[in-house]
Amino acid sequence: MPTRLWFKLTRVCLIFLGVICYAIPGYAEDNRTFNIVAFGPSQTEGKIVAKDQAYPAQLERVLQAEGIKLNVINAGVSGDNSRDLLRRLDTAIPDNTDIVLFQPGTNDCNNKHAISEGGFRSNLQAILEKFKQRHLNVLVLGGNCFEQLQAELPAMFGFTYYGRIGQGLNDFPRPDGQHYTAEGYARMAELLAPYVKQLIQERLKQ
Repeated sequence: MPTRLWFKLTRVCLIFLGVICYAIPGYAEDNRTFNIVAFGPSQTEGKIVAKDQAYPAQLERVLQAEGIKLNVINAGVSGDNSRDLLRRLDTAIPDNTDIVLFQPGTNDCNNKHAISEGGFRSNLQAILEKFKQRHLNVLVLGGNCFEQLQAELPAMFGFTYYGRIGQGLNDFPRPDGQHYTAEGYARMAELLAPYVKQLIQERLKQ
């Protein structure tokens, strides 16, 4: 094959491959930073461990190690129930947020914060509606209170329900009976990573 023709064919192939790469979600990750907010009560905050050992910080490191550009903000506050989360949602989640990892329901059934099932439903619906209005991609991490509502309502708004936030962590110690050590939160981050990558892919298509 003549050298000039070879170079022409090579150039066409490279251009073709470039178009394919541009069109496939994932390549754009190199040029975009995703802003993620972990929003919930104490298991989001990472009670009993340092902030850099809570699951949001560990999740950020896991995904950054895979070459994904992102920031994961820890907006967890120990003791919050659904009423508290609804109240502080607008200030806790910045306007440039892409994805929310949302943990509701953990404190709504205890004696200190207890509310009725109807009150919980109303608060959760209002929170999910705000997420929808802001065009956020959301992963709901369930707690052990009004679990059926937590499992059913997110789908009505087009959001993903992960299941209980502590699923898959039965072998990890909880020194105070509820919250995990740094190792437990590290495993939580690993389990959440595939779901977050899927949300990133969905975000790229929007």
